[in-house]
Parts: sequence; C-alpha cells; structure tokens
Amino acid sequence: MDVGLGVSCRLRWALVLVFLLVLPVRARADVGTPLVWGTAFQLLFGNALLGCAEGWLVARIAGLSFRRCVGWMILASYLSSWAGFWGFTALFETWHPDVYTVRWAGWCLLVAAYVATVVLEWPFVALCCRRLEHWFQTSVKSSLLVQTGSYLVLFGGFYLLSLSWLFAGWSLVRPAELELPRNVVAFYISTDGRHVYAARLDGQPGVRIADLDGFDPWQDHLGLVPSEGHTNDWDLAVVRRQDPVQRVWPRVSSLEKVSPQMAQRTSYYWRWGLKPFEAGPEGGSPWEVHWSMWPEMGLWARRGDQMVAVRVMTPFGGYSVWQAVQLPGDLVLVQFEDQVCAVDLSRRRMALLCRGMGILALHDDQVVNMPPGLR
Repeated sequence: MDVGLGVSCRLRWALVLVFLLVLPVRARADVGTPLVWGTAFQLLFGNALLGCAEGWLVARIAGLSFRRCVGWMILASYLSSWAGFWGFTALFETWHPDVYTVRWAGWCLLVAAYVATVVLEWPFVALCCRRLEHWFQTSVKSSLLVQTGSYLVLFGGFYLLSLSWLFAGWSLVRPAELELPRNVVAFYISTDGRHVYAARLDGQPGVRIADLDGFDPWQDHLGLVPSEGHTNDWDLAVVRRQDPVQRVWPRVSSLEKVSPQMAQRTSYYWRWGLKPFEAGPEGGSPWEVHWSMWPEMGLWARRGDQMVAVRVMTPFGGYSVWQAVQLPGDLVLVQFEDQVCAVDLSRRRMALLCRGMGILALHDDQVVNMPPGLR
C-alpha cells in the first residue's frame, strides 16, 4: 500500500474521531443542554473512542501494535474519566469558589485533573510497554504525550459545547464600581435559611425583617402573594411548592404598583427561559432578559441587535441562575445559587453583593410598606 495513502486514511479517521468527541448535541428545554449530553456521551461511549485514539498514539510512539495497546487504554480512559468526574466535581462543590475566584479555581482544577490523569493512566501505558527494553522512560513519555493530546481535544469539545467559559468577555468588579440605584430595596433569605433580610444596594448590612420556621433551598423563595384581608395589596412571602406560604412582610406593595402579571413572575424559581420580575416601571429597561437554571445557559439579554450572556461554568461544575430581577436601565440582579450579583449588561461588568437565597427586589415606587431602617 502507498505510504502517503495510508497516512491520509489514518488522518481522516483521526479527524472523524475528534469530530465525534466534540460533536454538539441539539438541546431541548426538557431533556438537557449540549454540555449535559456531551458529558453523558463522553462518560458512557466517548471513552471507548478516546481509548482507541490513545491506544493508537501509544502504539505509534512506542512502536507497538495497535491491538496490544487499545484494550488497556480503553480501560484507562474509563477509569480516569469516571474517577475524575466524581472526584473533581465533589472537590469543586466542596471548594465552592465565589464569582471572583471561580476562574482561578477552574484553571487550578484543570491542571490538577491533567496531572491526575497522567498518573492514573500511566500504569496502563506501562503494561503496554512492559516488554520493551526501556519500558519506563517510554511509558512516561507516551503517557505525557497522549494525555496532552487528549486534553486538547476534550477541552476544545467542552468549550464548543458550553458556548463560553467563566465570564468570557466580562469584568468582575467590586460593588462600588457599579452605578447601583439607591432607590431599590432587595429582599433575600439568609444562606442558613433562618432569616429574611431587606437591604439597599449600597453594600450596607441588611435589616432582618422575619424569622423562618423551615426552609428548602431548592424550592423556597421570596415572592408576592395576595394580602390577607386587603385584596388590593401584595404581601412579601416565602413561596413553597407544597406547604402554605409564610408571609414575612405585610402589604409590601399593591395592585396599583405591581400588576398581577408582573407579580406572577415572582412565583418562578430555578426554572428555564423565564423573563425576570421588573423592579421599577414595566418596560423601564431597553433589554429583553431571560434566565435559565442550566449553568451553561445562564442569563442572556437582547437590546436591538446586541446580544449578551453571562454564565458560570467550568469542566468540573458551575453555578445555576436560580433567580433574576431586572432593575431600571442596564442592570440585573442575579442569584447564582447562593451568590447575589449585580450585572451591568451594557458595560459587561458584574459584582458580588452578598450571599443569599430566594431574592426579590422592589423599586421604592413599588413599595407601600417599607421596612424600618430603609425609609
């Protein structure tokens, strides 16, 4: 067979393999996103393809037969992939970096995962090379080269499937660097689920307005419900999926200031593709904003032909948008799990304001009964 033809065929098969490993999958709201399905494909089936590619590379580097290497490298690929998936995902959740440190944490975990993969898969490479005279040096060299190539492919696939990584194009700033409105009051539940606070967006400590008798962080959140005995008013309440709501601040607003359609938006939490509640006059912002519970989707907004998105996703974990409130102008209040952030859509800047859950915010013009200390 012609040598050039053989190389060309092998190159085509290698390109097909790379394509299969990074192939995006069309997403539907009820079945997952490209990254979710891409990760599942990699864990269940992609490792077999990756093991074949790694076996071929080891055979080429060490001068061995493909049959001798492919079985060991498929086993190595599955072992390192599953161990890394569970181990580094748990490590990310334990570390729980905030939005300021998650980028650094993601890169640190990526380097650590590369080193761990080289170490975990080296014994299998050594088994492939065990009959060679210089088996140790050859196996170490092969493992380093093979894992470097594998990580370039997998990281490229992750980048394609996740659309972007770690606030691409965004600046992380301190709250004082954003022009936050002084006529907005934010309500949130403490991270331990025991208290409800109200606070201005000026960085000052919040005022405790209620104590809770139970809290489910995955479901419970603050919302507007019809006031008892005052049909034209809204109470601030902890909305629960099954249990009765717990009213935490009476007659916080009224039908005149917040329409039933807008109040309905406060009943949604940790959902998909929703429009946020607007703190201020309806339509007071030029942006059309949506948010999703999937970390790789995050929050996205459109103003005319301009489209922006912010998401927090690493190869080892990410932060879902659990709630969002649209503020006047270019600002949005976003809850990334337990991190309450202010996002400037126009300047692409974001700041962490506090830790809290189940957020809601109202403009002063929407408030009838303002909590003491904030008037």
